[in-house]
Amino acid sequence: MSKIKVAVYSRVSTGSTEQKNSFDNQQHYFKTKYASDETYELVEMYSDRGETATDVIRRDGFLRMIADAGVDYTTIHGDIVFFETERSPLFEEIHITNSARFTRDLGIIKLIRVLWNKGVYIVAVDGVFNTRDDPNDFRNILDITLNQNDSVIKSKNVKKGHKRSAERGNLFGVSGLYGYDYTPLTKTLSINDKEASNVRLIFELYLEGIGEQRIANYLEEKNILTRKGQPFKRVTIRKMLTNEKYYGTLIRNRIDQGGVFNKYKTHKIRPESEWIITPDRIPAIITKEEFDKAQELRAGKIHHVSQRGRNYGKTEFSSRIVCSICGSYYVMCVDKNQYYACSRKRTKGVKACNSISLRKSYLENYIQELMSNELNNILVGIQSQEVIQLANEIIAIQDQIDSDKDSYVASLKEELTEWEGRKANFGKLIILGTFDDDFIKEHDAEITGNINKLKERIAENSKTNEQLRNEIRENQKKIKEINNVSIKGKYTREEVVGAISSLTVSRNRKNLQRPQIRCSWDFTKLPQ
Repeated sequence: MSKIKVAVYSRVSTGSTEQKNSFDNQQHYFKTKYASDETYELVEMYSDRGETATDVIRRDGFLRMIADAGVDYTTIHGDIVFFETERSPLFEEIHITNSARFTRDLGIIKLIRVLWNKGVYIVAVDGVFNTRDDPNDFRNILDITLNQNDSVIKSKNVKKGHKRSAERGNLFGVSGLYGYDYTPLTKTLSINDKEASNVRLIFELYLEGIGEQRIANYLEEKNILTRKGQPFKRVTIRKMLTNEKYYGTLIRNRIDQGGVFNKYKTHKIRPESEWIITPDRIPAIITKEEFDKAQELRAGKIHHVSQRGRNYGKTEFSSRIVCSICGSYYVMCVDKNQYYACSRKRTKGVKACNSISLRKSYLENYIQELMSNELNNILVGIQSQEVIQLANEIIAIQDQIDSDKDSYVASLKEELTEWEGRKANFGKLIILGTFDDDFIKEHDAEITGNINKLKERIAENSKTNEQLRNEIRENQKKIKEINNVSIKGKYTREEVVGAISSLTVSRNRKNLQRPQIRCSWDFTKLPQ
């Protein structure tokens, strides 16, 4: 009888001596267990040290094991998604001491199902957790749920500790604060005279009416660099100008990052009433009056000095002129002349985007050309393309008439049944009352979305011949309507600009010092 090939996964969450001993004990247990085992053959031992159980994407050993199981992953909007590959798994079972060593995140149930489909099962030696028989087993889900709640409780306790620390005025996360030296032994900040003079210079320049990017450029010209020897970025200047520590005040409990399982994608600011403010906690580099004046300027109440190169905000082409290199929008600027420039290039420099600027006069000439005969020619071409596209759709629909799609529809229905089963299981977990509203909404929306997409695909592939013929008649009607549309000989500037969907700017290949514009249209906005 051939042995069952197994992989072993071990994990500890911190680097403490106690945790190191736990890690060594896990490793020793499995090595001893399989050295002379007649049932199992140990293929590989995977491990992670000092990594959280709630974020698998940071666990290299875990991801290497999943890859060896024939599963890959990607990230979509910050969420990790696992999927099967054609690779054969190197083992049949993954052995762990308990489910908490594997994960404390209920979202990992999706991975468990993918592994189950690949013939790879997760088995805990404590006997509580085993996915071989059914990956949707409610006991397995409940076990992970309890581990997840344990992480939530620990996270809340850590937050309470941070809050008590803030109320005592303890410094936290300030060791790299520019302008100061941090002493770990006493946990205090002292002014770094050289850096502090640069901090004062930044505030002085800003109070003189010089913008953030121009300050960054000025510092780079003077070879004034960050502590890491890098040029100051605009975002760094902005953070310094809004950092109240520079006038001696410590503010804690201002940022809300969310919970351990429902972290916000961007940090949220708590109501000011919840902030913990400790005045005169840090040696001041600037006065509070200077800081408040800078905030007034940032709010746009007084900032009208030295306008050269300034972004003039919204224009008739706002969010419609696009950089071909980085995809950012162009913004209107003023130097000796008015021009449009890539917003990313303006904020991050040429190294981030080496795009070409677009003079307003050049754009106006382009619009004038469109107002004459060029737009007329474009419309004729687009009209022909739409007719061809509709004709191709008619051919594709005709191919579906009398076609046998029963087996395909049956497979879609099987997949739909599986997702509806998952929704039912999720409903059981909601009844337990262990999840917050955001978690429930997020996961319920995902399951419901997949169910709705499958229903749409089933409906699309279950159309009768008569329904398909009706779609053909609709497309034929649209072709007739397009052919009957009359195209004007010339259009006004207002009509042309109104119909422009986007303008993509790139360098002219024949002359790299000149721009080239590619226009996309919304012809529904043109008068007929």
